[in-house]
Order: sequence, then structure tokens, then C-alpha cells
Amino acid sequence: MVYSVITVGTKPGKRFAGIEQLKKLAKWMSDEYGTPTQVLGNGTGPIYQNHVVTQYESLAQMEKVSDSIVGHDRFQKWFSESEGLLDWEGSTTDYFDVL
Repeated sequence: MVYSVITVGTKPGKRFAGIEQLKKLAKWMSDEYGTPTQVLGNGTGPIYQNHVVTQYESLAQMEKVSDSIVGHDRFQKWFSESEGLLDWEGSTTDYFDVL
């Protein structure tokens, strides 16, 4: 089991709209690829930071889904719509293995 965690901040004054945009991505990924995906907010730390957490069965599945998403028209549209809401410049991506 592998988890991908994308941490991305919302732009000033756009917190709730940014969270809703991230939820759209999570729902689409869950529906389209069968990868359980959730949006988590910080319990401690900056309230503008959000985490998109996706569960994969293996690294191979994660790579396959990641390659597919980047070129997908629906993702490109979503990404374009999120431009004014999310701060991608400060985003990070981490991967975790379940031991």
C-alpha cells in the first residue's frame, strides 16, 4: 500500500473556494481511477495548507495513474480553473509506504 500526499496552500481570501476545488479533484480521482482520495486540512499549522491524500495498491499503480492524470483533458481543465485559488509554487508531494 502506498500513499501520495500533495500539500498545497490556498491563495489569500480563497481558502474555501480552493478547498472545494481540491474536493472536485479528489472525487474525480476516486471515481475515474478507483483510488481512494481525500482532502485533509491541518489540525495544527497553517490553516491555508491542505493535503490531497491518495491511496494506491502499489508503486506501479501510482505511476500508471499519475502518468494518465497529467495528460487527461479533465485534469488540464481542473488545473486551469484552480490557478487563481491554489498556490502551486509552494506545493510539495510526499510518498509513504505502509510497513
